[in-house]
Amino acid sequence: MTIGAHPARALISHVMPVDRAAEAFDLLDKHPSEVLRLVFEFKE
Repeated sequence: MTIGAHPARALISHVMPVDRAAEAFDLLDKHPSEVLRLVFEFKE
């Protein structure tokens, strides 16, 4: 399933680079109602 071609993309509320993982987990911990689904972005 490709996210870009599927309605599942609408379920992703946040996309963050993996190097900001600490910030992402802090957001999930402190503001869970603001995050529907968080995806980490990995780049080479």
